[in-house]
Amino acid sequence: MFRRPLLVEILSCAALAAALLLIGWRRWADPWMDFGREVLIARRISDGGLFGRDILHLFGPLSGHLNGAALRIAGPSLRTLFALNLAVLVLILAAGRYLLGRIAARSAAAAVTLVSLPVFFLGRIGAAGSFNYIAPYSHELVHGYLLALASMILAHHAAEHGRAGWAFLAGCAAGALLLTKYEMILAGLPAIAFLLVASPGRRSGRIAALFLAGLAVAPGIFFACYAAALGPRGATEAVFGSLGLPARASTSDYFYRTGMGLDRPAQRLLDIAKSASALALALFALALAGRAHRRILRDRGRRVLPAVLFLLFLAAGVRVFPVLDLARVLPISTALFFLASLLAWRRTSDPRNRLAAAYSLFALLLLSKMILYPRFHQYGFVLAAPATACLIVAILDRLPRAIRTRAPDSAGAIAAGFAGLLAALMVKCVLFSWDGFRAQDLPIGRGPDRIFVSAEGDPRGYFALAHDLVLKHVPPEATLAVLPEGGLINQTTGRRSPLSTPNFMPAELRVFGEERILAELARSSPDYILIHNRPMLEFRMLGFGFDFGKQIMRWVQDKYYSVDGYGTVPLEFGKQGAILLRRR
Repeated sequence: MFRRPLLVEILSCAALAAALLLIGWRRWADPWMDFGREVLIARRISDGGLFGRDILHLFGPLSGHLNGAALRIAGPSLRTLFALNLAVLVLILAAGRYLLGRIAARSAAAAVTLVSLPVFFLGRIGAAGSFNYIAPYSHELVHGYLLALASMILAHHAAEHGRAGWAFLAGCAAGALLLTKYEMILAGLPAIAFLLVASPGRRSGRIAALFLAGLAVAPGIFFACYAAALGPRGATEAVFGSLGLPARASTSDYFYRTGMGLDRPAQRLLDIAKSASALALALFALALAGRAHRRILRDRGRRVLPAVLFLLFLAAGVRVFPVLDLARVLPISTALFFLASLLAWRRTSDPRNRLAAAYSLFALLLLSKMILYPRFHQYGFVLAAPATACLIVAILDRLPRAIRTRAPDSAGAIAAGFAGLLAALMVKCVLFSWDGFRAQDLPIGRGPDRIFVSAEGDPRGYFALAHDLVLKHVPPEATLAVLPEGGLINQTTGRRSPLSTPNFMPAELRVFGEERILAELARSSPDYILIHNRPMLEFRMLGFGFDFGKQIMRWVQDKYYSVDGYGTVPLEFGKQGAILLRRR
């Protein structure tokens, strides 16, 4: 039987999640960016394709094979992927809530779950639609998040109870983590290792040995299967090639520099300092309000003050206080939470503090990709989620608990006021999501592949026009390649893509080399090619074929002729348009 507070929490989260799913129903996928790549990879795997031979991909093979297996079992549709991703999200919610329940009070852990639903999991607070858990830009990041949480839970049980079996299972989950995305690998493994190294007792050596044995299981299975088909060298590239991506990705690239805040470090640091100061002043004002209330009103209306402060800060957060700027304080707050948890564990040897230190270490390392530009939107939908949980636990649980014996009214005032800010953050994110999702009101595709996109003229990219263009000119049995991105068109129109490289974006061209990708394109020789040109300001580039992919564009112009187009045709530098070409 569920206890009443837990049942209320579950029902509240379920109601909020249902409302967010209804708002964004079949509107989760960004029509042009990223998710089309995920669909193409899953389709190719479901048809028997292999990484390294049939697919060139930046990240590990686990997610592609999981999605491909789902498509083979339940049908090759977007509905299958959406359902699978919803199941993964439920597991993430359960794992995160279980872990936080071990390091924080029930109210704080519940607050984390409620806030995360509209801010990270199911909302849309940015222009792009690739940053939610139903249609993520990278399944490897989401699956890696789940595996990291599971590994930490299992490692915690192994360390707390001295059971080597738990350590083996933690190693298995961590081994699967190695086959996802480098951000999760670089953040998850140190946190898991901390839990095991910090394990007391005489069985620590056996625990470490079994963890390492489990760590080799998933990579070993994938390597053996791939080696049988591609040989040892091909298997190494297919299974472990993504582990070298951080070395091949350059922080001098404009996209990564701006994402990390390295383009304007002084301004970014100033923004962090301003937001941290504003939050500190707000907490100090709340503490003073609690003390003043006790001295002036004494016992009269003592129960009224938390409600008043909650409503006051809720209104201020919606109308005045920039609640989205709370993300800026995450590097500072997470580092402080880690140090406080580490010192508390060293002082008391409480396993809960050890788990809190490991979780906050994981959160802090995840922030490294946006260390000077922390944010809730874009990559923050995963990378900022654990750090936000640490902030919520710190202010709703740890800080009030630390001052409750000396200043109980101040503790209650701080928790109530900050809860009001969190409620304001939720309200704003729900409103952003409503505006973003409702703008997508044009149905595309049929049956299980039906989605909603923005109507003609939307600056996001005229996806409906491209969809209709393909249906008009490309026969159902013909092959179609969409360059440099936009593979979702293949799924919604039912036209097969023969490409081994799902995207021809700057990252793929740099990592694999334009010559190799061009050779793969020439080998597959699709019947039709759709080139969609848009200014890619996030890369400081103004068009495919103009300042990247020039060799590929010259080859296409030599081997194909134009059939139709829309927007700026012929394609011009820095302007949006698309052309459909047919092989000569």
